[in-house]
Amino acid sequence: MREIKFRGKRIDNSEFAYGFYNGIPDSNIVFINDKSEVDCSPVDPETVGQLSGLPDKHGTPIYEDDIQEFSNGYRAVVEFKNGMFGINPVRNLDENAFIELAIYLDTDEEGNALNIVGNIHDNPELLQEA
Repeated sequence: MREIKFRGKRIDNSEFAYGFYNGIPDSNIVFINDKSEVDCSPVDPETVGQLSGLPDKHGTPIYEDDIQEFSNGYRAVVEFKNGMFGINPVRNLDENAFIELAIYLDTDEEGNALNIVGNIHDNPELLQEA
């Protein structure tokens, strides 16, 4: 069974909080809380991303909004669209370039394993063409 987990940038210190998503209806307030902690961390809703359930080549969990770099130097952003996680190449950030993440990990024959190099919130400069 896939673990359902989220992360978001804390409002008080801009570090990521990891855990369960809790939103307050009709407000712009979102909390992330780890089941091992009693309290919740208020986070910026624009930075909340879900765990894909898949690791990169180092075993690091892949989250929505992570920036992946391939062995050939190209980069892609992890997104969630149409009920699935996928990658959208930085060179061509449009609907047609979206590739389902699980299919890509199963079929890449060129050694282009995914490697997390950052995320769109902490490292926007990585969105420039490599």
